[in-house]
Amino acid sequence: MPDKIPCMKARNVSEERLQEFSFPAVSQMKADGMRCQMEVTSEKVTPLSSIGRVYHGLSEYLENDLNRIKNNPVLSLSQLPKAFILDGELLAHDPEGNPLPRAKSNGITNKLGHGTITTKEMASLRFIVWDYIPSFHFWEGYYPFPYSDRLNLVTRLVKDCSAIWVIPTKIVNDAKEAKEHALELIREGYEGTIIKDSSSPWENRRSKYALKFKEENDCDLKVVEIQEGTGKYVGMMGALLCESGDQKVKVKIGTGFTDAMRYDFFEEENILGKIVRVNYNTKTDPQNGIHSLFLPKFGGLRTDKTTPDSLDQIN
Repeated sequence: MPDKIPCMKARNVSEERLQEFSFPAVSQMKADGMRCQMEVTSEKVTPLSSIGRVYHGLSEYLENDLNRIKNNPVLSLSQLPKAFILDGELLAHDPEGNPLPRAKSNGITNKLGHGTITTKEMASLRFIVWDYIPSFHFWEGYYPFPYSDRLNLVTRLVKDCSAIWVIPTKIVNDAKEAKEHALELIREGYEGTIIKDSSSPWENRRSKYALKFKEENDCDLKVVEIQEGTGKYVGMMGALLCESGDQKVKVKIGTGFTDAMRYDFFEEENILGKIVRVNYNTKTDPQNGIHSLFLPKFGGLRTDKTTPDSLDQIN
């Protein structure tokens, strides 16, 4: 299994990118979970994280749904490849079916990689899917089949499933409707939306055909230094110094941590060199060629990533 799994990602939205975007477009809830790309063949099912970690026990938990998918007449009638990828995210839900907060949901999902998840925690998981890619094209990194057709196929494949759901989707006719849909979901407590060009291919890159709307921006940076706190935080982590992969963005993050995190992250082996999600308002103008981030806040440890973003990936 390769160390880096192919993955199509969205760019942060900007007015310039929005003006160039093709409408009508597909607008989907931005799933705030952990990426899962599940390879389905006639012999086996392999659920993978974006760094190639197998989610232990997940295929057994989803066995009934996966059998429904593999035996779905849509596949046999369409003569599509029987080895394919279902692309989506894992989200934990409460008993009423509401998504749990990202930190709690991803904490449960992380246990899949370590084989420590409980039966109750496993039962809270739903695999939220939005794409279908034949395995050959997935590993090659490109599939030209239009997204609207791929989404239609996914919808038909998982129609009768109980724990595999299609991502909530709406068609938006212009930039105004796209913004309104994003604000609507943000007001309901969701992270935002991603709009996708309905005629776009699947590609192994951060694609111009997908834009994410969020109340705040985020990026993934590498922790390069730990600073001790002052006052009540003496003997604990006070701030993390983080930077982009090309070292053109550097920022100090001092908020968004619980006291337990500050104790934990004061030990270098627990955080130094790792990738963290950083939430922020905007990227600042460069000083001596180096950018910073305005109002940075710790957004979580990215155990599913080993490479930080670069300047051109950060708004």
